Amino acid sequence: MKIVLCGIGDREAENDCFGPDVIDQINETPMLSKIDCGVVPENYLNKIIDQKPDLVIFFDTLRSDNNDIITLIKNEELLNLNPGSTSTHSLPFSAIYMYLNAHCRADIMLFGVKPSADQKPGKATGRIAAMIANRFQTIDAMGDVDRIAVYEILSHIIG
Repeated sequence: MKIVLCGIGDREAENDCFGPDVIDQINETPMLSKIDCGVVPENYLNKIIDQKPDLVIFFDTLRSDNNDIITLIKNEELLNLNPGSTSTHSLPFSAIYMYLNAHCRADIMLFGVKPSADQKPGKATGRIAAMIANRFQTIDAMGDVDRIAVYEILSHIIG
């Protein structure tokens, strides 16, 4: 299984560095590749497609109207995102999903963390990024895993 991990965010904006922080902590392997998409993930879509992934996971800071600190959204659920209340970037994530869905066979997930109220990366956000990195290193050590196992692992971080 080929997994592409994509960090979305602005390293200079303290409340928008979750995505890059996650991928900085993960080691690339033949099964795991990572892309720092910065604040323009649409510029990296063809690079993602060229890797012929089975699974693409985006990590980003998300605005949310609910009280959930962490959100995991997958596949067709991404089409129903409210662009004004989801990504902290300009292009609606549904457009990214539609493009990738039309050009590759990968499952697509968006793992988001709500920015901290004080505009600084919170300890909780840092712990979540470290936990994700640790889980992906464990996944890689297990060898070939399926999409359901990855989804369950990410879901347990939320729970």
